[in-house]
Amino acid sequence: MKSLNIESRELNQSLYVAKSINVSCSVLDGEAYILLEDKGEMLKLDNIGTFIWKKINGVVTLQEIVENCLEEYEADYETIKNSVFSFINSLYLEEIVQYSTNPFSGVMTDAD
Repeated sequence: MKSLNIESRELNQSLYVAKSINVSCSVLDGEAYILLEDKGEMLKLDNIGTFIWKKINGVVTLQEIVENCLEEYEADYETIKNSVFSFINSLYLEEIVQYSTNPFSGVMTDAD
């Protein structure tokens, strides 16, 4: 499935997001560690980043991830939406996730 180039335009809530194939991940003590194999680097996510990471499965939209965060964390809709979009787009810019207008198939579905 072809990825979209989102860098130059605003994110759309109906986009699907999936983990890229060039990353590996483990969760230890509630925090995700993402190995960027192409760069030989390791990212450590805090508990909120890990919560979002676990929701990225290729078949849920950005809006659904925002709604999951609204159920889990106390903040207003705009704050959560902006935080989720910013975090996921930073992952996109590092080629850790991909966007699509359609659900993905055959992608990594969880971090465990």
